Amino acid sequence: MKESIAEKIKATPLIGIINFNQTKRFYDDNFSTKENMFQFSLSKILIFIGEKNKILGIRSFYKNLKKEEKEGQIGYNDALKVINIIKFEIPSNDHLCCLYIFTSDKGIEQLKFLTKKGKELTVGEGGQNIIKNYINDKENIILSISGGYSDQLDILRFRYIKMSDYFGHTLGYFELRIKMKNEKFKNNINSKIDTYKDSDKILIRACLLPVACFNEIIKFCMK
Repeated sequence: MKESIAEKIKATPLIGIINFNQTKRFYDDNFSTKENMFQFSLSKILIFIGEKNKILGIRSFYKNLKKEEKEGQIGYNDALKVINIIKFEIPSNDHLCCLYIFTSDKGIEQLKFLTKKGKELTVGEGGQNIIKNYINDKENIILSISGGYSDQLDILRFRYIKMSDYFGHTLGYFELRIKMKNEKFKNNINSKIDTYKDSDKILIRACLLPVACFNEIIKFCMK
């Protein structure tokens, strides 16, 4: 089941300007592979700002199932003078769904981050919104960010998946849990429990657990 979901992961093209022999690449695709897409989630992004509000680069962080934070690859030239480091944190109950990329003939000039629940951040200034030509939809989850840099952030791309595909395999739990609040329906199900397959029995019992326990199961399934 997870394999078919992983096949629905998409990636934007490289957005920005590549300075040949100068642009250094960074890759975080390993956090959004078939094996890792449910093991890690994007949790924090640092944006490095130089003089005149220039975006020098970024670095992403990802949390695993144990809530341990793992660093993505360095996405900026640490020899440059950094004036400010802006942090964009993504709460554990939220997801980065949009990353608007504004470019010029110099590279990436401006970035706007937006989560499903409406948290947003804009950094840099100027440029033309290029990413709208590829993805502009709050119904996505951004899984990982990669790109390249030289004396500023040159290029970006990200891997993403439709939220309905990502959460699709947990919807049955929510639907059944709501139905089980009806006493007549619940008693009818429980009276036939011994006739069900083991997998169905597990689903039924999970939906009857207290809220805290049920939420932990859903979190595990989502990862």
